[in-house]
Amino acid sequence: MPLRSRLSAVFQFRFALKNLRRHPRRTLLTGSVVALCAAVLCFMFSYFNGILDGFLATYARLQSGHLRLVNAGYPAKESLLPLDLSVSDADSIRDYIAAHEGIHAVTERIRFGALASSGENSVPVIGMGLDFEREEEFLEPKAALRGGRIPSSANEALIGHLLGQRLGLGIGDTLLLLGQDSHRSLTIDEYIITGLMSLGMNPVDRRSVYLRLDGAREFCDLPGASTEILVLLRNPEDVQPIKNRLARELGAIDRGIVILGWQEQGDLFRTLASSKAAIKIFILYFLLIAASTIVNTILMAVLERGREIGMLKALGMSQSAVAGLFILEGMLIGVLFAPVGATLGAAVAFYTENVGIPLGRMGESLSIPFGNVIYPDLRWDYFLQAIFFTLLMSAISSVYPAWKAGRVKITAVLRTHN
Repeated sequence: MPLRSRLSAVFQFRFALKNLRRHPRRTLLTGSVVALCAAVLCFMFSYFNGILDGFLATYARLQSGHLRLVNAGYPAKESLLPLDLSVSDADSIRDYIAAHEGIHAVTERIRFGALASSGENSVPVIGMGLDFEREEEFLEPKAALRGGRIPSSANEALIGHLLGQRLGLGIGDTLLLLGQDSHRSLTIDEYIITGLMSLGMNPVDRRSVYLRLDGAREFCDLPGASTEILVLLRNPEDVQPIKNRLARELGAIDRGIVILGWQEQGDLFRTLASSKAAIKIFILYFLLIAASTIVNTILMAVLERGREIGMLKALGMSQSAVAGLFILEGMLIGVLFAPVGATLGAAVAFYTENVGIPLGRMGESLSIPFGNVIYPDLRWDYFLQAIFFTLLMSAISSVYPAWKAGRVKITAVLRTHN
């Protein structure tokens, strides 16, 4: 770089710093916007990642597992809850999988449709046959109880607490279930309600009945079989290698079984994709609002410093040099204030990561399993990304005001100020 260019760059840098010190009120105003932007970005990155992580963890426990074993024909007809498409010899398959390295927990379930009745009240429900002891790693039924106890025999059941309100049933009352078994024959039985469940999702709690696995097998005529086997891994990133190994060792194709990773289960993947798209749009919208605020503050500085700009041009500073000076000032404000803001955002994210953010009634009304409490997930790369995007926004936001400053006419400005 020629000496004159180096001197010019040093002069512009020192002059830009001097301008920031000469106008502390304006600098603090613009800097506060930059700091707020960095703080909000750092917190939003952590918050939204916490939402997605919470969704994945909750969905895996409630619905998909990290791996899910079903009959090969089951996924295409899953909405019908077909009992004739079940996994035979499910207990031995479960025990075989549980003995493998990298497996955290395994459980079996039977899902079935039925009509629940009490007196003159009847409503359609989704029934689930559960191994309640193993479900402590999945549904966590003991923690979800709003009263009562876990069923201890095949003729006992839990129901969603909102379903109990719909049917006027409570602990100790009798519930009548009517449905079809695996041979499409009529099946009917009575169950003593031993407890009320709340998973924190009203749409689920309004229509769910939970039986012991042996009770569900008897009701559905599925001896030794289940409609699905769910697997939780110690490391969710090991889905593909463990899936391939289990498929090979179990002879999944010969057994008529398909093993699905959580990414392959359509509802989950579509929900994640739409959630990520919505988050990106929201962050972009926020950046545009913050950028417009910075543009306005710097543009006001250009209008207020018209005489200064005119004098600089009169002394021989080129149009590009004047524009570069304002861009440099905007970038310096970003460099000074973005780390401060990101630190504040990280502090808030760190605090809420430990105490959580309760969703309250809003969480209960969702059919998507986010859980009742959101825990932001703070990572160092979010801190650095917040600073980077804020610096980039500061630089871009300075371009238009800098262009306006470079086009200021000397004679018009000096005449106006005189």
